[in-house]
Amino acid sequence: MAKRVAVWWIRHDLRLHDNPALHRAMELGEVVLPLFAWAGGVDNGAAVDSSPESDSAGGLALAIGGATQWWLSESLESLRSSLEAAGSRLYVLQGTITDALDNVSENFDVAAVVGEKRFEPSSEACEDSVADWCQRCGIDFELTAANNLAEPGSVRSDSGNPMRVFTPFWRRVRSAYDPGEPLAEPDEIPGFDRWKEIGQIDPGAIAPAHPWTEKLGNCWEPGEPAAHEILNRFYEKAGDYGEMRDCPADDGSSRLSPYLHFGEISVRAVWCALSDRDDTEPFLRQLAWRDFAHHLLGCFPDTLDTPMVSSFEGFPWKDDEGHRTAWLRGKTGYPIVDAGMRELWETGWMHNRVRMIVASFLTKHLLLPWRVGADWFEDTLVDADLANNTLGWQWVAGCGADAAPYFLIFNPILQGKKFDKEGRYVRRWVPELADLPDKFLHEPWSAPGDVLEEAGVTLGEDYPHPIIEHAEGRKRALEAYETTKS
Repeated sequence: MAKRVAVWWIRHDLRLHDNPALHRAMELGEVVLPLFAWAGGVDNGAAVDSSPESDSAGGLALAIGGATQWWLSESLESLRSSLEAAGSRLYVLQGTITDALDNVSENFDVAAVVGEKRFEPSSEACEDSVADWCQRCGIDFELTAANNLAEPGSVRSDSGNPMRVFTPFWRRVRSAYDPGEPLAEPDEIPGFDRWKEIGQIDPGAIAPAHPWTEKLGNCWEPGEPAAHEILNRFYEKAGDYGEMRDCPADDGSSRLSPYLHFGEISVRAVWCALSDRDDTEPFLRQLAWRDFAHHLLGCFPDTLDTPMVSSFEGFPWKDDEGHRTAWLRGKTGYPIVDAGMRELWETGWMHNRVRMIVASFLTKHLLLPWRVGADWFEDTLVDADLANNTLGWQWVAGCGADAAPYFLIFNPILQGKKFDKEGRYVRRWVPELADLPDKFLHEPWSAPGDVLEEAGVTLGEDYPHPIIEHAEGRKRALEAYETTKS
């Protein structure tokens, strides 16, 4: 007699520990079949607008960039190893999720499909397509809670409206959140004695065949085991996070963001590990900021392309190709900006303080559209979370929820001097300036000729002149922002 099969529909929950969807599938099925559907290409060399859960009716649920595509490939390999150790097997099938379910149902007696709920635009259409497929086939379908502190959209004001300001959102989450204990990782996942071959693809084929992504493996180890190792290391220094998080040269960040993005560790597990201490409030607040981003995207999906502050819809952006290229390549002439952009290209990551600096420079000094920066981050960041990326860029540009005031224009010189006082960050990523004295490192154009010569720097050759003067950039930005008030 055929065993009752529950399909665990894997989305952004690539873990065994504290996984509600996996546990529910184990309750519903005598056998659990872990299934990941990949609708993108497997043999092109470019970062493509592909989705792990594209739907023919609903379009792309999530565009995935080159860095996250590499991370996904590596994470699936890690998950496959973990599943095999638990007596199970990962099926990675090419095509939409409904295509994959068609394939699976032809080969197995599927009785239920369980997945983690998502809140990106088009996710609902994708989920609806699976619900329709299950209804047609007489199969149970359930969605479990997403990897958040609170379900996006559930935290509301007293009037019942979605909250648009972070601090009251944080107060409500902080006072009301009761996570309970994380679900244990199962020692064994019920499977078949003999698994069928049904045309699955190798997870490694998902990675873009591009030399840029090859170096990411030198900086990162994706996968659930690495996520827990990083959390354990961060626990030892989490009390210093509030003081150290703004110093890009120091290892003050948790570096958990890419693991949270693909659900290789649950936010509940992170919260529970750190909330029993009195000195971790600044980091817990950052977890809530992540939640706030997901809440906003779930409630206001148009913010992916449209400013939340409607007066910005006619903002006079200046899409200068030369400025755009200089910013992308880390050749703006401002060392802290260039260091950040080069760190991103080399590692697929950028320190959060520097993310704000480079974003402010792009949108305010250069008046380039915030979507230019958001698109680049989405393609090059290993933690390119759609909600967080959108909120961050709109916040810095001054056009989003709880946005930075329009007159907050980061001075890249002062930011460098304040947060990279000894110049260790700039010297690492802009080595052509390494021999400049600290006094001139963040504004090399102010150095006397003999100092530049002794440091081996010829401005305009070894390192560019600033592409725009700070005073001019600030003046242009303030004039442009005045137009949003009319």
